[in-house]
Amino acid sequence: MIHRDIPTNCELSKRYVKVLIVVFFFLFFCTLVHTKTLNITTMKAKIKQKVAEAGEKIKRFKVKLDYKSFITIKDMGSLDLWKDRYPNAKVVGTIFV
Repeated sequence: MIHRDIPTNCELSKRYVKVLIVVFFFLFFCTLVHTKTLNITTMKAKIKQKVAEAGEKIKRFKVKLDYKSFITIKDMGSLDLWKDRYPNAKVVGTIFV
């Protein structure tokens, strides 16, 4: 004779599985939120550090290689390299980053 007050093994295992599923999803969600928050805060810190290191804006040159290709270069020395590959390359303007 089975008493209704005492749960059977089957009922216990069903409850146990439900609790495990809830705990798993809770921990998974917490990990996602923490990881995303951590990534955002570290990226903000890195951006602030780069801005502080740069101090002033960096000058770049915009170069037109052919009728549809544009690139940016840091210094005019690298323009010679691109002129070897693209003889019609010319400086279009400057960009401050």
